[in-house]
Amino acid sequence: MGSLYGTHPGPVIVNIQHGTLIYTLASDCIDRSYPAGTAFIDPGGANVHKAHNPSDSVVGRQ
Repeated sequence: MGSLYGTHPGPVIVNIQHGTLIYTLASDCIDRSYPAGTAFIDPGGANVHKAHNPSDSVVGRQ
């Protein structure tokens, strides 16, 4: 199950604490997998994307 594409006005630091986050840019539709212990910066703005957790684990995002 996925989420809808969206964006936000500015950058967000995403820190995956548990589980896995699947992050997909609307510009290329490639699923990027971020497992627990990884982090990335979502630039927001014109960066249209979606994100979802494919497992039953709780994904921590900050």
